[in-house]
Amino acid sequence: MMRREAVVAVGEDDLVAAQRLMLRDGFRQRSRWWKQALLCCVATAYFALLLSGAVPGGLAGAIALAGVGSLLLVFGLPVVIVLLLGRRAARRNLRAVPAFQAPLHYRWDEEGLSVETVSGHSMHRWPSYRRWLENDALLLLWPHPATYQILPKRSFEPAQIEELRRFLSQRTGT
Repeated sequence: MMRREAVVAVGEDDLVAAQRLMLRDGFRQRSRWWKQALLCCVATAYFALLLSGAVPGGLAGAIALAGVGSLLLVFGLPVVIVLLLGRRAARRNLRAVPAFQAPLHYRWDEEGLSVETVSGHSMHRWPSYRRWLENDALLLLWPHPATYQILPKRSFEPAQIEELRRFLSQRTGT
């Protein structure tokens, strides 16, 4: 019988990898594209109005310049934030979140996944997970819209990762 538990120490590199995975996923989700396109249009209109008197070429020049600026703002700013400030935010989170101060103890079964930290214990049934993402380094699981759990793969055996994938694929709400 396979062991259904793992002790996980979340580090700075894990938090940075999680940020980058979420950023990549955000650009891949077509459902978010319309929101980004709408934001880009609104930003273009706003910037065009601001620039219309100050840019050579009148309104057409202002719209062109505002469009480029809006694209950079909507699509480039998140990338810049994650790449330039991601590691700093990860270090701050490691210091600020008590659960990251000691190893996390994960246990799972057919019902769900539980985690025990220095600050408490929680258990989530598989259907309560809203979504999950994976890359070579980790699994990210969302039991709540704004809260995710980080499971670094280095702390799990390959068979454990396969079983977690199976539970997530078959039993989650995603």
